[in-house]
Amino acid sequence: MLICFLVDTSGSMNMRAPNGLSFLDWAKSGIEQFLRFRSRDTTVRDKFFLITCGESDTAIKISWTDYSQNAFHEELKNLKAHDHSNLGLGLKRAFELLNLPRFGNNTDNYGLGRLPWMIEPGVVILLTDGTALSGPTGVVPSLSIPTHHSPPGSELTTEPFRWDQKLFTYIIKPAVGSTEGWNPHAPIGESEANLGLMSEVTSGRMFPITSMKGLAREMDALANQLSRISGWAVVDFDRMNSATSMPPLPPASAQPPIAEVPLEVLPAECRNKMLFIRNGQGFWPIPESYSIDASTAMLTARTAHPTITIRCVEADSYIPKGWPFDDWELDPTCAVAIAIQTCCPNGCWPVYMQGSLGPLYPMGEPFGYLKAIRSPTKRCVSLFVLPYNYPKLWPLLDELVNQPKGSTPQARW
Repeated sequence: MLICFLVDTSGSMNMRAPNGLSFLDWAKSGIEQFLRFRSRDTTVRDKFFLITCGESDTAIKISWTDYSQNAFHEELKNLKAHDHSNLGLGLKRAFELLNLPRFGNNTDNYGLGRLPWMIEPGVVILLTDGTALSGPTGVVPSLSIPTHHSPPGSELTTEPFRWDQKLFTYIIKPAVGSTEGWNPHAPIGESEANLGLMSEVTSGRMFPITSMKGLAREMDALANQLSRISGWAVVDFDRMNSATSMPPLPPASAQPPIAEVPLEVLPAECRNKMLFIRNGQGFWPIPESYSIDASTAMLTARTAHPTITIRCVEADSYIPKGWPFDDWELDPTCAVAIAIQTCCPNGCWPVYMQGSLGPLYPMGEPFGYLKAIRSPTKRCVSLFVLPYNYPKLWPLLDELVNQPKGSTPQARW
C-alpha cells in the first residue's frame, strides 16, 4: 500500500501543548506510532512518502527514488516548522506522488472502462493544527489545490485523487484552558471544515486530536483498518428517477415477474461508498460515462469516483452456467446495501452508467446489478459486473447452446 504523510510545517506548529511538546512533536510521534503498528505485520508491503507544506520542491522529503527506513526516520526527525501553511500545494504533491506510476502501468485504463482489480490503494495522512491557511502572498481564503504544472495524464481525471485513494486528516488541538490555547469544543473553523470536506469526498475522515494518547490510539486504529482492507474502490450511487423512460427488463429465465420498488426506500444520492476488492482478478470493466467512436479526437475527463445509477426495479439475477462474472462486495453501512437487504432480498437491482451510449441514449444499458448474498459463509450486498447490455446477450447465448449441432446461427447473431 502507498502511504504518504503530509506534515504541516507552518510556524504555528511550534506552539507548545500543556505537556511541553510542540504540535510538530505530536505529529512526529503520531507518525512513529503508525509505523510501529504497521511493522508488526511482516506480510505488509508498504511504500512510505514524506512531504511538508513548504513552497519549494525540497518539501518532498521522501519520494519514490530515495526511500529507506533509515532515511525516512532521519528526515522525519529533522523536520522544522518554519513554512507557510500551504496545504493545498502539499495535497497536490501528495496525490501526484501516489499517481506517478499509474499512467505508465495503465492502472486507470482511460477510455476503456474502470478495472476494480487493477487498483493501487493509497492514503494521504495529513497532520496539521488546522489554523488559517497561508501562502507567499498572505492568508489563503479557502483550501484550493493548484492545477498548474501537473504531470501528463492528470487532465483525464477532474480531481487530483483517484477512486482507490483516501485522505485522513488529524487536527492537533490540545485540550487546555479556554483563555489560552485550544478549546476542543469550539466551533470548527473554515480551514478545518474545508479539510474535513476534502477528507469525506475521498471517503476518508477528519479527526480532532486533543491528547497524545488520543493521537496514538487513532493512528493504531487507522493502521489496523488498513490491514483489514487489502483493497478498495470508492463509487457514488444515484437513483434513477421514476420519470425516466426506460424499456422493460425482460426476465432471462423462469423467475417471478419483476416488481417496482418504492423510491423512498433509497436516498436520491449515496456518495463515497466503498467496494471491497478482495482479490486481484476480474473480467468486466465498469463502463465509462461517455462513448467513443471513430470521430473521437480526445478522451473526455472522468470524475475520480464513477456514479453508478440504480434502477429500483426488482429484476432477474440469472447468469448462464459457467459464465464469468465479477462480484465486488459493497460497504455494509451504505444506505444502498441496507435498502437491498430490506426490500429486495431475493432479486436484484440493475445498474447503469449514464452517458455510456452517448447523448442519444442518456441512461445507456445495464452492465450489472446489485444483489444481496445470503449463504452460510457470506452475508453481504455485492455489485455484480457483467458484459454491457447483458439482458440482450443471455437469450442469444441460450439460443446458441440449444440449437442443433451443425446448424448455422440465425441472422440476428
